[in-house]
Amino acid sequence: MVLHAMAHLMVSDDLADSLRDLVDVHLLFGFFARADATFWKRFCDRAGALGMAHPAWYSLRYCQGWLGTELPAAAEEALTGFRPNPAARVLMDLLVPEALFPSDPDRQALKTAMCRWLLAARASWIRLPPHLWIWHTGHKVTRQSGLGKWFGR
Repeated sequence: MVLHAMAHLMVSDDLADSLRDLVDVHLLFGFFARADATFWKRFCDRAGALGMAHPAWYSLRYCQGWLGTELPAAAEEALTGFRPNPAARVLMDLLVPEALFPSDPDRQALKTAMCRWLLAARASWIRLPPHLWIWHTGHKVTRQSGLGKWFGR
C-alpha cells in the first residue's frame, strides 16, 4: 500500500498541489512501522524488487525533511543503495517543493508551471519507451502551446 501511494506521488504526471499525498505516505509509514517490527526491512526489500527504489528514496527524503518521518538506522542504511545520483537529487530538490506545495489560485507563477511540466515530462520518461516519449511530449507541447492549430490539430 505504501509503495502504491509513493508511485502515485513520485511517478505521477500531475504533481500539482500533491502535498496531501506526501502527508498520506508519511502517515502510512508511521502506521505500518508501529504495527509491524519488520516493516522497514520488508519495505526496502520490496521497493528494490519492484523497481521502486528511487520513488521510495525521494518519498522518504521529503517525508523526513518536511514532516519528520522517523526512520530506523538500519532502514536508512538500506536506503542508501537507492540514492539517485547527485545531479538528479539536486534537480528534484529544486522541482519537487515548487510542484507539491499549493500555488496562488489567482496567479500561477511561471516557475511553478515549469517545475510541474518538467516533473510531468520526467514521469512520462519513466513510463514510456524513448520513441513514444518523444512523440507524446512533442504532441503535448504542440497542443499546449497553441502550435497545433498551425498543423491542423
